[in-house]
Amino acid sequence: MSLRARCPEAGVTGVCMCFSGSRGVVGAVVLGSLLNAFPARAERCTELPVMLIVQDKSNSMWGYPNASCTTANPCDSKWEIASTVVPDVAAEFTGGFRYAMSLYPGDGASSNSCSLTNLQQLNIGATAEDIQTAFMDATPAGATPTADALQQARQYLVANNVAAPGYVLLVTDGLPNCNIALDPNASTCSCTVPKTGSPLTCPTKRCLDDVGTRQSAADLRAAGYTVFVVGFGSEVTANNNVAVLNAVAAAGGTGSAYIADNATGLYNQLRTIINGVNNCCQDACALGDVECAPSETARNVCQLGAEGCNVWATQPCGNGSVCNATTEMCTTCNSTCTAGAQQCVNDGTQRTCVADSRGCTSWQNQACVPGTTCTGNSCSSCTNTCTAGATRCDGNGTQTCVVNAQGCTGWSATNACLGGSVCNNGACTLCNGTCVAGARECTDVSAARLCVADAQGCTSWTAQTCNVGETCGGGECNSCNACTGGETRCSGNLPQTCVTDDLAGCTAWTTGTACGVNQVCGNGGCQDCADICDTGASRCSNNGVETCVSSPGECNRWEPKTACAPTEACVNSACCTNTCTAGATQCNGAGEVQVCVTQTSGCTGWSSQTLCAAGEACFDATCRVTCELTGEGDTNCPEGSECIILTDTAGYCSPVDPGTGGTSSSSGFMGTRMDAGPQGGVGGGEEEEELKANACGCETSSPDGAPVALVGVAAALSLVIRRRKRL
Repeated sequence: MSLRARCPEAGVTGVCMCFSGSRGVVGAVVLGSLLNAFPARAERCTELPVMLIVQDKSNSMWGYPNASCTTANPCDSKWEIASTVVPDVAAEFTGGFRYAMSLYPGDGASSNSCSLTNLQQLNIGATAEDIQTAFMDATPAGATPTADALQQARQYLVANNVAAPGYVLLVTDGLPNCNIALDPNASTCSCTVPKTGSPLTCPTKRCLDDVGTRQSAADLRAAGYTVFVVGFGSEVTANNNVAVLNAVAAAGGTGSAYIADNATGLYNQLRTIINGVNNCCQDACALGDVECAPSETARNVCQLGAEGCNVWATQPCGNGSVCNATTEMCTTCNSTCTAGAQQCVNDGTQRTCVADSRGCTSWQNQACVPGTTCTGNSCSSCTNTCTAGATRCDGNGTQTCVVNAQGCTGWSATNACLGGSVCNNGACTLCNGTCVAGARECTDVSAARLCVADAQGCTSWTAQTCNVGETCGGGECNSCNACTGGETRCSGNLPQTCVTDDLAGCTAWTTGTACGVNQVCGNGGCQDCADICDTGASRCSNNGVETCVSSPGECNRWEPKTACAPTEACVNSACCTNTCTAGATQCNGAGEVQVCVTQTSGCTGWSSQTLCAAGEACFDATCRVTCELTGEGDTNCPEGSECIILTDTAGYCSPVDPGTGGTSSSSGFMGTRMDAGPQGGVGGGEEEEELKANACGCETSSPDGAPVALVGVAAALSLVIRRRKRL
């Protein structure tokens, strides 16, 4: 069937190809000239084949890919190159495969581990971004259990019902080992690492597992899956290493291994492999779309591929440029230095400017080995400037000789001495003050000295020679005849007398003995203080507190008072608060009678005096017998008393006022008393009407016509009415 016959709905001249997908049947017309440029090798398909990448992440992947890479001329490691190239190639052929990935050995493997525990696995349907993330999350370590990794790949494909064609892409930098069944001491053991010990012996699990690995590849091929082998790194070309990898590839159905020892070679080999089996495609993008490649070293442009499907085409950015994710254009790197430059940082560490695979530069720190430090932009032997632990003074601070991370000694930063101390012999010590700052004295008749304090607060004498025609008196240089002989004066609390110097024949002030306690210098002599008080004493004055203070050269005096608050009173030299009126009484919540007394502070406060007995309660500051109402009258009040109602059922007994003739009413803060009339009631109808009127808060008149304030309230009237109903 011709391509034209398969796509009759196109209705155009040329060649068309059809595929079925989620968007239905789509026709892609390829004109004759375009067909020659992009020969159609494949058809659009409904389900893409699976490409399972089995990536070696053994410890050796940290090494350089070839011998041209050295410490002096560093390159990216094999792992760093693979983590960039593999995702890029996968992205380029996104529309041709369903990807899965397995990184071996498992996570957490030690340098000699063959474990596949915690194996990092990307399930079918993984994207190029997922593959790049897997590389970023992985840390190369352990040996190379290639045979087991391929067996696990076969089990995974079979378990997920992957039908042929299916592909396994093995990327490894070395020979397979880890077969514990192989005897490391046997002559048949070809060791994949240098032998150790005496005699030389191959470490356990390090014998070449070429037979087992070939068998694993053959098992994959028998299950319908093709195995491609990529040997990455110059080590795979040494000795018979290529032959081992070729045999694995042959067993997997691909004839021979693909070899690469740099980033470009790896990219080309992977692309050759995948492109060779890319005979079924789906559109990976929309024509004209542009995005940055995961590695940021290139930009991907969506175009019509050779298979007739839209694919991403990689356009590498030039050296020294990266793809900007915002503009999706290649822009110059934001390099921070010139490749190869070196310099020292403050902590003695050396750093070198390194260019990455994109040509972008950045600083990388490299600690100097013990016994060396970074000077002159490179690591060199230490120049010990002091003995570790020694101290010295630096200004008015101390420095200590310390050992840095490189094992070299040097002086630490200066620790300043605190005020009042000075650095002496490498340590801060308290000042040895010899005088009081500001003091003056004469050293002889023609010289004086002044006591001064330095920045640390330490004091010392500063000498001053008197000028010609001056003499020292009272610690100061004065004119020869500074005073009249016999004259007196006060200098602070020191009396001074004007005397004639026998040597110079000049008059000068001479300081006498300082005045004593409770004395003050006045009129040139010491005088006893009047109105003396004891230092620290206190007293009340006009509702405030005064305190006796003293000052040098002055008599003791009462300091102005500290006034008490308006609610306080000064008693016994202190401010306190009166909480009640002396002699007043009250009931507290505990059923006690309290009396207002004068306390030790001098102010009044409540004091509990009487606890009411059983059957009594405190009412109106008095213990009274309690009573209860039964509905038939008072039950337990003695003769001559009545029950004052507090609640519907309780009250207290109160004597009846005989002056009322048996009828009275009174109101207190604790209850209402109602005296019974002759029949045990509370009065006649007129009296009740009067009480009701009074309850409204109105006024009435007494019999003589004078206005009378009513004492009844609505609550009292209610109690009266309830009592009358009970009685």
